[in-house]
Amino acid sequence: AAERFAAWESRYELEVCVADLPAGKDPGELAQHDPARLRASVERVLSERPDVAAVAVMGALAPTIGEIGVAFVVPADPGAPPTLEVLRSHVRGELGDYKAPDRLVLLDALPLTAMMKVDKAALKGLA
Repeated sequence: AAERFAAWESRYELEVCVADLPAGKDPGELAQHDPARLRASVERVLSERPDVAAVAVMGALAPTIGEIGVAFVVPADPGAPPTLEVLRSHVRGELGDYKAPDRLVLLDALPLTAMMKVDKAALKGLA
């Protein structure tokens, strides 16, 4: 089953991420102890939007506060991409204000590694 699923992801150039905040967990605590799971939750919330074709979220260094969230988005319609405020509002409604991304980078496609996974090193250079 895993091989068929991986072939499906590859065929449609997707990376499916199933993650959610665990019941009773504080998102701030999760950010400190399991940042990958928190990023996956924000990605899940953003990917629910019809104007988002693909998304990756990662932290970027920021003066004063240390780190900010950056949403890398491939818009479903390049002529009408979502705005940062629209995406922030959506995340605020699902996860809370302080987990909403602080920066938006629009891309034609997410960079991929040779293994067809999102190339996080390439994204860091774009943050």
